[in-house]
Amino acid sequence: MKKITFLLVAMLAFCWQGHAQVLTEGFESGAIPTGWSLEYVSGTFDWTYVAQNGNASITPRTGAYMAEFRNGTSGSATKLVTSALDLTTLSNPQLTFYYANVNWFGDIDELRVYYKSSAGGTWTQIGIDYTAEQTAWTEVKLILPNPSNDYYIAFEGTSNWARGLNLDDVLVDEGPTCLPPSAITATTVTATTADLEWTAGASGETAWNLEWKAGADFTPGNGEADGTDAVTDGTPDYNAINLTPNTTYYVHYQADCGGGDTSAWAGAFVFTTECVAYTPDYTADMSTNAPDCWKEADNGDPTTGPTELGSGLWYASNHNGTPSNAINIWSDYKSDWLISPIIDLSSAAPSELKVYVALTEGGTSGSGADLGSDDEVALLMTTDGGATWTTMQSWTQGNVPTDVGEEITYDLTAQTGQVQFAFWGSEGTVDDSEDVYFHVSTFVVREIPACSDVSDITIDGLTGTSVDFSWTQEDGSTTDWEYVVQTADLDTPTGSGTAVSGTPSAQDATLMADTFYEIYVRSYCGGSDYGAWIGPIEFFTGPCVPSGTSALSYIDVFTTSGAAGTNIDNSSSGFATDNYGNYFSTHYVELASDQNFDFSVGIVGGTVGAAIWIDWNNDFVFDLSEVVYSTTGYGSGPFTGTITVPNGTANGDYRMRVLIDYYDSNPGDDDACSFGSSGRGEAEDYKITVDNSLSVANLEISQFTYFPNPVNNTLSLRGVKDIQNVAVYNMLGQEVLRTAPNSVNSDVDMSGLQSGTYFVKVMIENTTKTIKVVKK
Repeated sequence: MKKITFLLVAMLAFCWQGHAQVLTEGFESGAIPTGWSLEYVSGTFDWTYVAQNGNASITPRTGAYMAEFRNGTSGSATKLVTSALDLTTLSNPQLTFYYANVNWFGDIDELRVYYKSSAGGTWTQIGIDYTAEQTAWTEVKLILPNPSNDYYIAFEGTSNWARGLNLDDVLVDEGPTCLPPSAITATTVTATTADLEWTAGASGETAWNLEWKAGADFTPGNGEADGTDAVTDGTPDYNAINLTPNTTYYVHYQADCGGGDTSAWAGAFVFTTECVAYTPDYTADMSTNAPDCWKEADNGDPTTGPTELGSGLWYASNHNGTPSNAINIWSDYKSDWLISPIIDLSSAAPSELKVYVALTEGGTSGSGADLGSDDEVALLMTTDGGATWTTMQSWTQGNVPTDVGEEITYDLTAQTGQVQFAFWGSEGTVDDSEDVYFHVSTFVVREIPACSDVSDITIDGLTGTSVDFSWTQEDGSTTDWEYVVQTADLDTPTGSGTAVSGTPSAQDATLMADTFYEIYVRSYCGGSDYGAWIGPIEFFTGPCVPSGTSALSYIDVFTTSGAAGTNIDNSSSGFATDNYGNYFSTHYVELASDQNFDFSVGIVGGTVGAAIWIDWNNDFVFDLSEVVYSTTGYGSGPFTGTITVPNGTANGDYRMRVLIDYYDSNPGDDDACSFGSSGRGEAEDYKITVDNSLSVANLEISQFTYFPNPVNNTLSLRGVKDIQNVAVYNMLGQEVLRTAPNSVNSDVDMSGLQSGTYFVKVMIENTTKTIKVVKK
């Protein structure tokens, strides 16, 4: 009986010894663990113990606390060092821990792991540099070399502006006898093959197992793989063949130490096969970033070629509604590439490259943009697989496309092999004040057509029911064309259009007001030989339509009062789709010329600038001379004022635009068609109906007189009934003087006003008259 009891105790002791844990730490004290210490490498910033990371996306893996290294800047580095550990009780000591490091605008806090075998020893790094972002808890297992009874492990955090390096659930216990391989890479990847190499698992193994699957990760050893194989020649590499082009593969791999002893599966390692080279005609889909089979790079220049492949700062955007890939040039650090797939011209007829590029002041619109002093965007080509790059065109300060954009054609007839193209955007080393957006919306490589295309379709004239437009014929010889004008957002025409001969221009006078249309034009060379449909060129049979990107600030209430006829009451307009509300056909204010009305603009969303234009000449353009109100500082509203219809204005309907802009305190001094660089604001259009039958005034107001005009200091008012109120407004509609004389005659002291033009609003018998006077 004693022997049996002793044997049972011995077996339990052996089992406990085989699974002994030398260290387990979850940081649940909320402070540095007992016996642990800090070693400052750069700076003196401490590790902390927290319940969430910098943006609350990471919380402790277990328990209530986790360790974190984060100081919101870059350059600090501190080691978090364990207490002394005795590893001599373990046959194959292994470190296990979990970490996460969420980026902030691409910046990532970093982790490195070290050990030393004595207190006075030298730190030696183990594992890799953990510099890639991990947005969820990631497990790491490392075999600890050179175990001793005075062993130390250090977790070194390096700050780099990001959301924090987080660490939890540190464990040191017995490791496996067959260690997994690591550090797999794909050294050469083609459209159908990949050369895989890895580092053996330090168990002396000479054989490995691989499993892979296309399109999604999987559980290895469970029959889910698309392919499996074994490497038995002792060399840790493998050539995968018969792969599918442009496909992402997931690879798991394990060591086979013999005798049925295999390691845990490592992976998944992910790689993507290359695209098969395209042949003309090839059109890139610039509405997505990056287009299919395109790549980005975050560094390099035309002399070095692209470096840091895999990511960049080009992004999906649009210019004036046309989808594009864009880059924001505003600082002094970008050197980013957008790289096309390979185009094989070896069997193609003589070919050409067509691109459409634009430069906008705001994210998607805005004229007058220019690059900074050393900013550059270039179109480049390589014919030797990227070894060298040739600049086809460079855009620099003073030499830039417009916000509308321009189409450019490049002759590729001298190229007979495989070529590749790239757009390179550089901010240089000078942080200029310019903040602009370069767009690429068309990229086409095609065989040069027998019937050359048109280009530069231009709107020459526009009314509510007609459009005049013209174009350029690229070869200069074709004199026959067809055009289609159709409602916007339809497909490219498939049938015939309206024929035009002689002059490359046309008019369509069959349109409807306040409607979006698009134009396509193609050349005709006789028989069945046509050029491609070029377009769409979109237009609106009305004024320009602003487009914004933010719904944070908008017009919530717009009302008028005091008009002789109907007033506007749009008390709950709310946010309008795409930051523009067209109420021209539903809301109007009605009065006669030389009469006025009051307005009120209520907003939601911070402080803004506000302006109002009236298109008095009905040319669909809001001129600076047609500004009837504009703020000169930011305000939260409501914005109020009085608008007077100019004397002699003919009967008819006139468009009034009300606009607010979060980043412009005086919107009336520039464009009524955009919201500057922020895209935050809103515009609304209303109707002013001038009906001069409403101008019949009573005798008292019609016999009212005033003098002198121009006035030095005192304006004299003379009526036949009591003058109730007098209000004086400047040209911005701001009230600068008010009095209530309640007498037949009144003298208004204007000596305190600056020289200029003013509107004086006089009320007699509840009827108002507005006069314009000039103060000397």
